[in-house]
Amino acid sequence: MSSGILSGSEKPRSFEAHLRDAWIELINKHFQSPEHAAVFFGVSEKTARNWASGSCGPRGGPVAYAMKHMPGAAQMLLGDT
Repeated sequence: MSSGILSGSEKPRSFEAHLRDAWIELINKHFQSPEHAAVFFGVSEKTARNWASGSCGPRGGPVAYAMKHMPGAAQMLLGDT
């Protein structure tokens, strides 16, 4: 039985891959360096380097912060859903 919460045909796993790739692009395209991203998001330089390389991704807080404070970030991260 569907709850009606999800719409469209996109599956959660494919959206997860899109979100991972979009976050890597966001970090590498909009910041001069991972260190610059670290300052903006208030995370360690190691965390920002891991985000930039794709070896790990953020939890909800940095994603929400980006969507609130970076024009176009929500569109980029959420895609055309």
